[in-house]
Amino acid sequence: MKDENSVTADTRLNDVNHGLDLTVTDNFDWRSKVIGVNVDGTPLITGQYTLST
Repeated sequence: MKDENSVTADTRLNDVNHGLDLTVTDNFDWRSKVIGVNVDGTPLITGQYTLST
């Protein structure tokens, strides 16, 4: 991943009752290479996360 890509953490309402948003500057090449999302080493299944622009 190139240095210009970084993730900005969601710091509000981080609990099981609220969604979590991670913001990145959109980059198709970077986004197209995301093959999954893990939380504490546990992979999330389809429907537990959304990638959007």
